Amino acid sequence: MMRRYGVLMGCMVAAILFFGVAGCTAENEGAEGKAEAKEEAKEEAKEEAKVELPPAVAEAIKAAFPKAEIEEVEVEEEIGLTLYEVELEQDDVEMEVEVDPDGTIAEIETEIAQKDVPEAALQVIQAADAGAKIEEIEKVEIRAEVKKSPLAPAAYLVKLTVPKIVYEAELEKDGKEGEITVAADGKVVEPLKWEEKEEGEKEEGEDEDE
Repeated sequence: MMRRYGVLMGCMVAAILFFGVAGCTAENEGAEGKAEAKEEAKEEAKEEAKVELPPAVAEAIKAAFPKAEIEEVEVEEEIGLTLYEVELEQDDVEMEVEVDPDGTIAEIETEIAQKDVPEAALQVIQAADAGAKIEEIEKVEIRAEVKKSPLAPAAYLVKLTVPKIVYEAELEKDGKEGEITVAADGKVVEPLKWEEKEEGEKEEGEDEDE
């Protein structure tokens, strides 16, 4: 009887160990699967980023951000002016740089923490809508502005003697997203504007909350 009891106990322990190991293995495989999927998505983004950059644009990016890795590139048209929007990552910091075909850097957008926002600007952002949640804040360094002359067929960039710094904040409230732009001294450059979130963004937000 004791021997049978011992055999049964041994089987139970073996079963517990088996399912415990199986559970850990499944959990590890799930984590590995997510990591692989994330890596694949990153590689796909890099493939999409392989837009042919004009030599002047590539050289300007390399000179300004020698250690940066290009994540994605988009080409935009603004009043007839072509701009390359280049998403970079340097020292674990993500940024977006706008460059014209001649290599002139127009803007540099860098995501920053609230603690790095000037107090005057942060107070205005927080007071824009007391019930809203601040999703992210970007520091925008404007090095050149887009100009349009009636004598010119397309717009062009004019370099600024001293770059302008503004702070763009994205807010969220009741399924809507808003954006406000404020100068370092708290002056509102662009007032808060709200718009409905797109369906995909809503679902993503709901998944994160869960």
